[in-house]
Amino acid sequence: MANSETEVNQLYVAPEYQRQGVGSHLIKEAKERSKGVLSLRTFEVNQRAQVFYHAHGFIAYSGSSDNEENLPDLQFVWKRSG
Repeated sequence: MANSETEVNQLYVAPEYQRQGVGSHLIKEAKERSKGVLSLRTFEVNQRAQVFYHAHGFIAYSGSSDNEENLPDLQFVWKRSG
């Protein structure tokens, strides 16, 4: 995972380690280190990632195709409650 206090730029978990809590642990760490708001992007075709981020409290917003692959993406935003 590559992240800052406001953004998760990359989150990849090797297929053999997926669905074992690794990604959830990394997102938890990013949230704890954040300033209370995190944003990230994922491709529209990546349904598994969208389900994962929704399950972790992120809200999807329209994105763009301004990426290396020129594929449509979505922006996800999480805000600490309270």
